[in-house]
Amino acid sequence: MLPREEVEACKTYREACALAWKHRQHPGMTQPFLAATCDLIQQHVSDYFHADERDEKGRKRRKLPADKVGVVQQQLGNCAIAQWLARDMALRLVEEFFAMETMR
Repeated sequence: MLPREEVEACKTYREACALAWKHRQHPGMTQPFLAATCDLIQQHVSDYFHADERDEKGRKRRKLPADKVGVVQQQLGNCAIAQWLARDMALRLVEEFFAMETMR
C-alpha cells in the first residue's frame, strides 16, 4: 500500500497508473517484461504508465485496460491503482449523495 497522500495527489486514473509504475517493487523491471508477464501489448505499455494525457504529437495516450489492473498490480508489487479507484469511487458516491439531498 502506498501512502494516502501520494494516492490523493493523483487527479486521474492515468496519474495513478504512473504512480504505480514509479513505485514498482523491482525498479529494474522493464516495460517489455511487464508486457510479457501480464499479456499486454508491448507497444502500448509506455502509454499506460505515462502521466501526460497526450504524446509529443498531441495524440491521446492509451489507458491501462480495467481487466489488467489486478495482474499489473501483482507484478508491480503495489496497489496504487486500486487505492486510487476506491478513493475516486468513494468521492463520486459522496457527490451523488449530496446531489440527491439537494433535490429533495
